[in-house]
Amino acid sequence: MRMTALSVTSHVLLMTNIPADQPLGGDWTGVVFWSKLNTRRIVSSALNMGLYVAEVPWAYPGSRFTKDFDLTVAWFASYLPRSTTSYFMRVDWETVGRCVNRALHDLEPEHSRRLDSLVNIGIDETSYKKGHKYITVIVNHDTNTVVWASEDHGKSVLEKFYKQLTPEQLSSIKVVTGDGAKWITECVNEYTPDCAHCVDSFHVIEWAMTALDEVRKDIWHDAYSEYKQVKKDNPCSKGRPKKRMILNLLL
Repeated sequence: MRMTALSVTSHVLLMTNIPADQPLGGDWTGVVFWSKLNTRRIVSSALNMGLYVAEVPWAYPGSRFTKDFDLTVAWFASYLPRSTTSYFMRVDWETVGRCVNRALHDLEPEHSRRLDSLVNIGIDETSYKKGHKYITVIVNHDTNTVVWASEDHGKSVLEKFYKQLTPEQLSSIKVVTGDGAKWITECVNEYTPDCAHCVDSFHVIEWAMTALDEVRKDIWHDAYSEYKQVKKDNPCSKGRPKKRMILNLLL
């Protein structure tokens, strides 16, 4: 195997806060500069192993962006939808996910810490893509953050969350909100029987609006039926109705 080490000068163009519709020769609100760094590349002529580039301290391995850029994208993605982050940072939708994956370890070295000190949590399932594909999500109401998620829904999926909690973590949970599903109630009663279990405000409002809509439809149908009966009892000939007939309809 033959390998050759080369010292190469890399030129990197760094741009920040440049409007997407701004021409390159215009007045940019960001900063554009060239960064020059001597890096070492290893070229292998055997087995078609290709080119290997040494790591640099200001970028993650395999990334085309600086660490600061990846961290910024990941921070935005934790508070904004991916589409909004993509538009604001001027990268495509899939690049946002790759930036998050690269910066995740620095932002949260220990994922299990998010399960500590849980007091008020919410459990719900939501559909994604087309068809009946669901994901179970658990949020921390105190921090308004997602602490756990898994594909599919049901008791067997929710048990995965409870089984990875320590006795101390289970005892710290005091309130659990959900949509009233039977599988949520069974898990709550089995693993955290001492906590309060209630329906979350989202579903309460949703059910109230649905019930109100049903009442509105019933009232409308009753009013329309009464109108048709009055019209049948007081037939009108063609032309302008007489004043006495109008008074009878109003009374």
